[in-house]
Amino acid sequence: MKLKLKVIHSTNRMKSEISNDLREYLKKENQYYEFVGVKDDPDFVLCHEFRIWKKACPAVIITNKPILTNIIVFDRFKLNNKTALRRLYLGTLSLKNTLDIPFIPGRAEKLINEYNVEFNKNFIYNKEGVIVICPNRHQSGWYSCNNSTLSSLEEIERNIKIIKENSNLNIEIRIHPQTHEYSLIKILDKYNITINTDDFDTLLKRSYCIIADRSSIATKMFLKGSIVFNFQNDYEHSIIGRACVRNPKLLNPDNLLLDEIPSEEDRYNYLQFIATQTYTDDEINNGYFLETLYPFLLKNKDKFTKLKENFS
Repeated sequence: MKLKLKVIHSTNRMKSEISNDLREYLKKENQYYEFVGVKDDPDFVLCHEFRIWKKACPAVIITNKPILTNIIVFDRFKLNNKTALRRLYLGTLSLKNTLDIPFIPGRAEKLINEYNVEFNKNFIYNKEGVIVICPNRHQSGWYSCNNSTLSSLEEIERNIKIIKENSNLNIEIRIHPQTHEYSLIKILDKYNITINTDDFDTLLKRSYCIIADRSSIATKMFLKGSIVFNFQNDYEHSIIGRACVRNPKLLNPDNLLLDEIPSEEDRYNYLQFIATQTYTDDEINNGYFLETLYPFLLKNKDKFTKLKENFS
């Protein structure tokens, strides 16, 4: 049985030369998909352009309601500086509300060996190091209206207070690349906190842990070996939700117990999970992603709610 798929490739993102492979793929006879228009009642809508969510799914962005749409979207996923990777959003921005894709044999190793994703089997932490808060982009970012995530100044300050109540280690804040330092000046001055500008290798060596939520740095640093804390009430919606540490007492290195943080098996399973969520442009455009997920999408297509917006 073929799935009906609407592919959006007229956005600015898809006008690059790399999209030529996708256009060629759409022209070929396909045993898995029938490529249709919006008026043909597609089972799924695939788009590279993340901003489609702002137009079609505002409720998905500003809330954590269990809304599972039929839109498949990709956004940049900064796991290294060598390979351009994209993160999959399957029907929702929430990892709690989406459906888990079965692990893909050999794909975790492909991320490491071919796509330069760094992975350490064990945690690497400096018990005399710093605690680094890594907020999401909080000025006009996608989560700026979602009060449950680590974006607002109020949430950043709440996390600072949690640290100070449980640890004597120095605190630093690593500003999101698209956030301006001046927006945090009051917090920096109030708590005598400095800005962290370490490269990622230095960050791993200098830090005891990081605190992060829906930003890609959470995944990147966890895979490299960092202990990642998350104190958001709705942490299960986050990309780091299934791998983060929640007990604030462990912010004190003297209280750290290895059986209270993810095990080596947990770490590898998280890598396997991330491998199902991460693809290159080539894999999206040449049909690899679509054909790999076809059995999963076919089996679960009735669980996704069709949207009727005009995406053309």
